[in-house]
Amino acid sequence: MSTSSALISKPAKASGAPGTAHHALEVSGVIVLALLLTAWMTWPFAVEMGSHSIERGDSLLNAYLHAWGVHALLTHPSELFNANIFYPAKNTFALSENLLGNQIFFAPIYLITGNPNLGNNVVALLSFVLCFIAMYLLVRWATGNFWAGLIAGTIFAFAPARVGQFGHNQLLTFEWLPLIVLFLFRFLWRSKKRDLVAFAGCVFLQILCSLYLGYFALLVAGSYFLAIVLTRHQLLRRSALWQLTLAAVIVAGLLFPVLRPYRELQRGALRQDYRLQVSASANPLGSYLDTYNRPYGNLLHRFHSGQYDWEKQLWVGFFPLGLALLGVLSGGWRHKRTSASDEMSGSRLPFLLGSLLLTVTAYVLSLGPVLHIHDTPSHWRLPFLLLCKIVPGFATFRAPARFGILVMFGLSVFAGLGIAFLGEKLAARRGLPSPYVQAVVAAILVIAICHEYRYAPFAPPPAMTPANLSSEYRWLAKQPPDGPVLELPIVLQNGVPNPYVEVSRVYASAFHWHPLVNGYSGYAPPSAPAMYALAEALPSAQAADLLNGLGVHYVLVHGDEMSPQQKQLWSAAEPAQHLRRIAQFAATTVFELFGSDCEIGVENSPAQVVPSEVKAPAQGFQVILNVKAGSVCWVDS
Repeated sequence: MSTSSALISKPAKASGAPGTAHHALEVSGVIVLALLLTAWMTWPFAVEMGSHSIERGDSLLNAYLHAWGVHALLTHPSELFNANIFYPAKNTFALSENLLGNQIFFAPIYLITGNPNLGNNVVALLSFVLCFIAMYLLVRWATGNFWAGLIAGTIFAFAPARVGQFGHNQLLTFEWLPLIVLFLFRFLWRSKKRDLVAFAGCVFLQILCSLYLGYFALLVAGSYFLAIVLTRHQLLRRSALWQLTLAAVIVAGLLFPVLRPYRELQRGALRQDYRLQVSASANPLGSYLDTYNRPYGNLLHRFHSGQYDWEKQLWVGFFPLGLALLGVLSGGWRHKRTSASDEMSGSRLPFLLGSLLLTVTAYVLSLGPVLHIHDTPSHWRLPFLLLCKIVPGFATFRAPARFGILVMFGLSVFAGLGIAFLGEKLAARRGLPSPYVQAVVAAILVIAICHEYRYAPFAPPPAMTPANLSSEYRWLAKQPPDGPVLELPIVLQNGVPNPYVEVSRVYASAFHWHPLVNGYSGYAPPSAPAMYALAEALPSAQAADLLNGLGVHYVLVHGDEMSPQQKQLWSAAEPAQHLRRIAQFAATTVFELFGSDCEIGVENSPAQVVPSEVKAPAQGFQVILNVKAGSVCWVDS
């Protein structure tokens, strides 16, 4: 066994031993390279992430979601899923991914700086570094080749399927996936309990990162486990199966309190968005060959899809594809020197078969419910449609093209195998200083792959931070936190509140934590349309009376975002009964709601949601109103 292959498979030597120093230098070099490549591939974001956001939509939402997780867990853990948005609805944290698995990286940054945007950006950039290292460890173990690990890590970390989701932390932080495979194999080969604990821990953390990635984790683990069943079933001893089953039960038990709110929502109005699934499905070849916004320019622009193109940026690259084909066709399935140690001899076959099963399955799922002929859906149904009917929660996958991320997982593995094959061929040639030749070849390939994948530099927009917090939010942060807030105007886009306006208000609430009538998420609670309708009716006395009766205390009116007609309505010092001006900050006026004759408690039952981009269903939803009304309460019986 080579010295390099002992990195994972053998215990470290005593401190000060040459092998230990070599391994420490190797690991340090991998970490430094991962950091440098991440900074280069996303430049100049690494030096602006404290004051800028990746983009103005989901990045701000994710910063808020991360911050709410810390805030709720530290102040009132039992109310974790009752986030402060979409007041007075409940379980609003479950309307989006909760991102709890990222708290091990986000929480320290946020608690030290108070800047949710910085913490969210650190999580995003760190995901590139960790994905690089995790895939490096997996392929390094499987091939015994240092350079194979580096190439595989580069492809996996910086593939357009990942970079295209830069603003979506719920789709970036899958650094646990390679480690799931690594520790599954190590446990079955070595029967060490620490490998089982590591395997279960990686699955647990990956599911906590997001439900999308939770399904990815199960698909990854299932593909490689099936490969072991088909090729090395003698490893599946009864004791090992019992231990894996026990680990699965423990992980499920720990996840139950977190997943239960999502399950409750799925029993309500959370339905399959079939039209969106069809539009956001990958094209069989086009999505994977599209060089849109890449160094090759218009070379393969004919494959570009005009529908949800940001979801279909699955360009695999010429160099990674060539290396992957080399790895598959080079006879790597029959290599004698297969794994990281002699005790794991023959492990490459289940490893490769698992990678093949995962790649093919993910590719088919990325095509969505029906086969596309470029941007035109056909009548040929695909397995994705069946899984939506039989797998709980699968129907909520609104963008099947995202399974292309797992296609790149398999491609990374096969490319690493191709490099290992080249390395063995170079080592077999006499007269060549093969380690140096391998290093030069690997360096050239890393630069070439990064050049194919790189889309930097880009211009991230500025974001609100504790240093430049708007005056009205500073004022709100000093008020008692139990006063619900409504921010106006409600800017409509295609008949629904503009998401880019609403998400900025949701993000700003992380600096004051007042309950907020406004909201932004993938889905909206059934009470949202009615609350927005009341908000639009302001400053009428009727709307003010009802909103005050519902508990809303403050109304922030952003004059610079209003039309001239809206400004005219709010121009009076006291624009209506039950409204009182209490503060003025530049273009923003703060009103207080008071003196309502209505005391209304609202309870939605059962918990239901509707997609945020469509209106509430015409048949309505079940709602209970508890009303105590005076003679002038404007409640329609």
